[in-house]
Amino acid sequence: MNAKEELKKIFDGFGWPSWRMHTMPQKQRYPDAFFTYLSADAPFVAHYNNRPHAVVYSFMIGFYSSDPEKVESVPLELARRLMAAGWTVEGPGDDVKSDEPTHTGRRITAHYIQRI
Repeated sequence: MNAKEELKKIFDGFGWPSWRMHTMPQKQRYPDAFFTYLSADAPFVAHYNNRPHAVVYSFMIGFYSSDPEKVESVPLELARRLMAAGWTVEGPGDDVKSDEPTHTGRRITAHYIQRI
C-alpha cells in the first residue's frame, strides 16, 4: 500500500469525505466535516552505496468543519491515529481559512517513510 492509500484508509476511519486539496467538485456542497490533503514533498533518504533506500512522503492535511469543537479535537485524534500507524506528525497544527464562512479548519503536517 502506498502513502496516499494509507492516508485515505485512516481518513475513512472517521467516516467523512476527503479530497486532494483544491479538487473538491465545484458543485459539491461543503459537508459538515471533511479532510483535504496535499503531497508537499517526497525526498529520497537513507543513502548507501550512492543509492537511496527510502522515500519520506510529506503531506499537508486539512480538516474543516462547521463545528468548532471538531476543528480542535479531530486533528488531534487524526495525529494520534497517524502516529499509531507509524507516521511522524510535526505537531498539533495551525488554523487555516475556509472558502466557506460556515466552516473553519486546522492543518497538520505528517510524514510517511517508505522503504524502497
